[in-house]
Amino acid sequence: MSSILKVDTIQNTGGTTGLTIDSNGFVLPKAVAFSAIKSSAQSMTSATWTKVTFETEEFDTAGFYNTSTSRFQPTIAGYYHITATLAFMSGVGNATLSRIYKNGSWFKNGTYHYMTQSHLDDIMGYTSILLYLNGTDYIELYGFGIGITSLSGGTEYSTFQGHLVGV
Repeated sequence: MSSILKVDTIQNTGGTTGLTIDSNGFVLPKAVAFSAIKSSAQSMTSATWTKVTFETEEFDTAGFYNTSTSRFQPTIAGYYHITATLAFMSGVGNATLSRIYKNGSWFKNGTYHYMTQSHLDDIMGYTSILLYLNGTDYIELYGFGIGITSLSGGTEYSTFQGHLVGV
């Protein structure tokens, strides 16, 4: 008895491939994922919310991250897992925070470190959130520090990442 091997793809109405079934029968969806980093330090004013710029893409599988605006704006509606790290490494302060902004407005708080004495220095915060984006929504990341004057850049410090987990 001979076996038939068939590789197939499914396309949406726009003609782009939505998923592929490979020769082993595995379904390979088109991934929506991005990773962006700060390539250099960014100045901040103490006690002021500052939009964080992530000017270098490590990858962007669907082209939904824009380095010139530092926005993630997927055109596919669904639930997205977003993560971010911010490295506050210049100045001595007593509070560092991060926030996710959705469509230009404060949406959810992320990292929050607060000390009653001013001795926070070289601190990295991690933010993780699951949210629904409707296909026109966009998100950005903001940072805040009391006594903090900059965010560190480089692949091992400040990052902004996300991926689609379901529709």
